[in-house]
Amino acid sequence: AIYREAGRIIAVDIAGDRLAAAEAFGATHVVNASIEDPIAAVRKLTGGRGADFVFVTAGATGAMDQSYRMLAPGGAAVLVGMAHADATSTFNPLELADSSQRILGSKMGHSRIREDIPCLVRLWREGQLKLGELVTHRHSFDEINTALENVRRGVGLRHVIVMEGGG
Repeated sequence: AIYREAGRIIAVDIAGDRLAAAEAFGATHVVNASIEDPIAAVRKLTGGRGADFVFVTAGATGAMDQSYRMLAPGGAAVLVGMAHADATSTFNPLELADSSQRILGSKMGHSRIREDIPCLVRLWREGQLKLGELVTHRHSFDEINTALENVRRGVGLRHVIVMEGGG
């Protein structure tokens, strides 16, 4: 299966619009990290246990550093967002080992193209997978620098460059 049922999906961000989008996409709880301590909030929402999986989709090392402290015993932090090439993150190796936790890198995920793409298309056609709703900005090729700056600033969800008349 491409996904599994999750009992509790906690989205953490510093932007209210992205938290609202997370709720629209299925998050059961949201934590605004600019208002409250995200580690304490995740711990409270999980009854002190921590999260089984923490997906860090921002390339911010601060978010990565916090993610390890949100994990439950046996949990895994999955680093999806790409940090700068010279960026580093820190964790306590003794705590990680004592709790049997893992840190996993995921650049472009682990795809089985021949199986996953048809499944994703089916889910999209059935209305179970929102794709169009992810695109918040469309730019012409001439606006590519503006699009890149918006991505760097964290504006919107996804930016698409529309190529006119490609052949």
